[in-house]
Amino acid sequence: MVTLRQDERGNYTARKRLPNDIRKEYGRLYGQRLEAKFFAPASTKRLDVERRFDESKSETNARIAAICAHRKGEDIQLTRHQARALAGEWYDWFLARHSAEDKNWEALRDKVQDAMARAVGEREWATSNPDDLWSRMKT
Repeated sequence: MVTLRQDERGNYTARKRLPNDIRKEYGRLYGQRLEAKFFAPASTKRLDVERRFDESKSETNARIAAICAHRKGEDIQLTRHQARALAGEWYDWFLARHSAEDKNWEALRDKVQDAMARAVGEREWATSNPDDLWSRMKT
C-alpha cells in the first residue's frame, strides 16, 4: 500500500513499486521503471497535497491496469475524469483540423440545401421544414 510521507524538509513524497512484469513497458511509456513517485513541496497546503496524491495514485493504478489489459487484448474502463480528458483531447484535435477560417460554412450549407431542394422538388422544399426533409432523406 502506498502512503504519503513527509521528509526532513517537510516535502511530501510517496513511492509505489511497479509490478515486475510491466516495469519495462511502464518505463517506456511514462519514464519511471522501478517505482512511480509522487512529490509535492512543503509549501503546498495539506488538503491540496492529499487531493493530488489521490489523483496520482489513481492515475498510476489506471496506467498499470491499461498495460495489463493491453497485453491480454482486453478493453479498459475509463474513469469519468479520464473520459472527459479524452473528449477534451479529441475536441482540441478536431478544432485544430477544422477551424472556422478553413471553411465557408454558409456556402457549404447552401450547397446542401440546394441539393436537397433538387432531390425533393422546389414546391416541397418551399413548404417543408429542412430538418424534417433531412430526416426523411436519411431513411
